[in-house]
Amino acid sequence: MCKTDISGSVNQSISIFDLQGNLLNTIKFHEGFMGARIGPVSCLTFHPLRCAMGVGSKDSTVSVYVSEARR
Repeated sequence: MCKTDISGSVNQSISIFDLQGNLLNTIKFHEGFMGARIGPVSCLTFHPLRCAMGVGSKDSTVSVYVSEARR
């Protein structure tokens, strides 16, 4: 289970916080070779059993972000 909280924005960014409210990371809009990588965020959720986050955008795309195991 993930011990984080997330916040998405129509300004094409996702912020990831720890449970004390400290910012851990931000995923922002950027142009890729196939177009924009993050559209305006419309929904966010965590997988109930794994540390994975699903993001839905207003441009009808769905992205899944997974944390890498620490080495």
